Amino acid sequence: MSDFEIAAMTATGGLMLAGISLRLLKIRHIPIGDLLPALAIAPLLALLVSHF
Repeated sequence: MSDFEIAAMTATGGLMLAGISLRLLKIRHIPIGDLLPALAIAPLLALLVSHF
């Protein structure tokens, strides 16, 4: 995997961690399980954007 694909996955994981923290602090209930496919889609979108 290239650097930009790894960066996309890292950013997605960071957003998921923020959602988990909001849930643990009982600030807002965010369904984290629904965001799991984003870990596979983010590198594909980064690859697509890098070609343009």
